[in-house]
Amino acid sequence: MQLSEKTSSTPPIDPLLSGKRLRQLRLRVVLGMLITSILIGTVSTLLLYRSQAEQLETAILFEVALQKTTIKSEISRLKNLAAQITSRSRIRQELEKYQNGLIGLDALNAFSRSKLTDALRLAPDMVGISRLGNDGRLLIEVGEAIPKSLRPEGFLADSIHLGKPGLVDGHQRLVVSAPIINPKGDKVGIDLVAFDTHRISDTIQDFTRRQQSRGSVQIGTLGPAGVEYYFAFGEAEKSDIRGFLDSEVHETLAGAIEGLHIVETAQGGSIIVHQKIGDSAWVLLFFDQANDFYAPARIHAAYVGFSVSILVLIGIFLTLRLVRPLVDHISLENDRNRKLLDKVQVSEERLQSILDNTSSVIYLKDSDGKYLLINRRFEELFHLSREEIFGKTDYEIFPKEIADAFRAVDNKVLETGELQELDEQAPHDDGNHDYLSVKFPLYDAAGNTRGLCGISTDITARKRLEQRERLRLKILEKMAQDEPLKQVLETLVQLVESEMPGALCSVLLLDESGQHLLNGAAPSLPDFYNEAIHGTKIGSGVGSCGTAAYENRQVIVEDIQQHPYWQPYAELAARAGLAACWSEPIRDRQGKILGTFALYYHEPGHHKPQRSSSSPSSHTWRVLQSSTMPTRRRYMPVKKACVPKEILSMRWWKRPAR
Repeated sequence: MQLSEKTSSTPPIDPLLSGKRLRQLRLRVVLGMLITSILIGTVSTLLLYRSQAEQLETAILFEVALQKTTIKSEISRLKNLAAQITSRSRIRQELEKYQNGLIGLDALNAFSRSKLTDALRLAPDMVGISRLGNDGRLLIEVGEAIPKSLRPEGFLADSIHLGKPGLVDGHQRLVVSAPIINPKGDKVGIDLVAFDTHRISDTIQDFTRRQQSRGSVQIGTLGPAGVEYYFAFGEAEKSDIRGFLDSEVHETLAGAIEGLHIVETAQGGSIIVHQKIGDSAWVLLFFDQANDFYAPARIHAAYVGFSVSILVLIGIFLTLRLVRPLVDHISLENDRNRKLLDKVQVSEERLQSILDNTSSVIYLKDSDGKYLLINRRFEELFHLSREEIFGKTDYEIFPKEIADAFRAVDNKVLETGELQELDEQAPHDDGNHDYLSVKFPLYDAAGNTRGLCGISTDITARKRLEQRERLRLKILEKMAQDEPLKQVLETLVQLVESEMPGALCSVLLLDESGQHLLNGAAPSLPDFYNEAIHGTKIGSGVGSCGTAAYENRQVIVEDIQQHPYWQPYAELAARAGLAACWSEPIRDRQGKILGTFALYYHEPGHHKPQRSSSSPSSHTWRVLQSSTMPTRRRYMPVKKACVPKEILSMRWWKRPAR
C-alpha cells in the first residue's frame, strides 16, 4: 500500500454541512450558558440567603444579650440605691432604740422622716420609701405609699429582693426590699423602696425601634398563676405562641441553654430568643413571625440573584459577539490545514523530510498494526532503523503491557474513525517516559480506513514539573495552615523521592537534649526500621545519621554491610533491604544541629546527589530552599527554628566518586 493512496483521499468538506455544524455549536453554547446562568443565580441566591439569615440570627442574639446586660445593670443600680438607704447609721440606731423600747413610734417618725425624705433625693426615679419592722409592720412611710401587692416575695428575708412591676395610680412602679442590718449582723428592720420603671421601659423600647423586623420584646417571670409578662413592646402577637413562651421562661429559669429557637404554630413558624437577666427571676424574650424576621434576607438575596442573572446574560451576549469571529476563523483555518495536509502527503519524500525535522515521534501503521513509516526521532529513541521496524508490530518492539495499551488505542481509532488524543507511556533507556499522543485514521482512494498516523510528544519533563509543583504547593499549604511538622516533612520527603527515583528519604530530628534522634518523616522505610532507630543516641560511628548529627558533617556510606559505622545495625538494615546511605546534618541559621536528612538505596554504591543545574533534582532543591515554614510550633525538638533554609539548605557540591 502506497502512502499517497492512504493520505491523498481525505474526504472533502461540505460547506453547507460545516455551516450547519457551526450553527449547532453556537446554539449549544447559548443553551449551555443559559443553564449555567440559571444554576449560578439559583445557587448564589440560596447561599446568600443562608448567609443573610445567619447574620440576622447573630445580630438578634447580640442585641438581646446587650439589652439583657443593660437591664441587669439597671436592676443592680436599684438594689444599690436601696442598700444605701439601709446603711445610714443614725436612723438605724433610732430604729434599734424603738425596737428595744427606748423610744416610741412618734419619736421614731419625728427623727427618721426627714432623713428618709432626704434619701429620696438620691435618684430622680426613687418615688417612695417604707420602713418596716422585723415582723413586716409599717413604721414609717415617705413619698408614695407602697401597696402590699407590690412587695417582693420573701421581703422579710435577710437579703435584697426584687419585686414585680405593677401600677400605682396609673404609673408603673417596681419595689426593692433591703434588710437593715446593724454592726453585729442582726436584722433590725426592712426598707421597701419604690422606683419608677421608665428607664427599663425606655431601654426595651429603644431595642424594638432598632430592629428591622416587627418583633416584640417582653420580660417574663413566674407568678402565682403562672408566667406573667411585663414591659411589652413591638407588633408581634404572642397569643398563638403563649404556650411556647411560658415553656421558654420555665426552662430558662431552670437553667436551660439560652439561644434562638424556631417553633411551628397554626399561624406558621415563629422565632423565640430568651435569656435570663442576671440572678433575678426575670427572663428577657424576643419573638417574631419567621416570615417577617427573615424577610430582609430574602429580599437582599433576591436582588443579588437577579443581578447575577442579568450579569451572566450580558456575559453570554458579549461572549457570543466575541466568539463568533473566532469560530469562523477556526473553521477556515481547519479547512486550510486539511488541504495543506493533502498536499504534503502527495510525496512520501517530502513528508519524510518534514517528519524528520520535528522533535515529536511520528509513525504510520496499517490496519493490522504493522509499522509503515517512522521518523528520525523514533529511530533515535528506540534504536531501530526504518528498515528494521518496517512490517513489525508493537509486540515485537515493546513489552507486552505497553504493546497492549498501544494496540487498544489503535483499534479504537480504526473502529470509530475519529481522532484520539491521550497520554501514553513508552520505555526509554532511563525508564518510562510520558507522551501526549494524537492518533487519527488514514483513508484510501475509496474512503476506506487503511491505517493510522500517530504524533507523540514527550511531556515527561512537564509531568514531572507538574508533580513537583503540586507537592511544593501542598507543602506550602500545609505550612500556611500550620499543620503538624510530621505531615509537612512527609510531603517534603515525597517531593525529594519523586525527583530521585530509587532513593528512600528520611528526616530525623534531635530531641530537647540534643542527644537522641527521633523520627520526623520516613514514609518509604519499613515501620519496624523506623521504630528501631527512634531514640538512637548520636555519636561518632553510630550509623550515618548518628555520626552526621554528632560530628556536624556529611556522611556517605556506600556499602552498609561492610562499613564499621553500621556494624551494630547491619542485620536491621538487611531486613529493611537497605544497602547504602547518605546523610547530611540539618542546621538552623545559627548553625545549631536540628536533625539529619538522609537518602537510602537498595543497592550499594556512591549515590550522593550532585549539585548541578542540569541534574533532575537540582530544581527541587531550589524549590525547597525557597519555601517558608512557621517559626513557632507546638512540637519539639524544632521549637522556634525556621525550617526551610535550615532544614533544606544543605550544602550540595560535587565530589569525585570513591
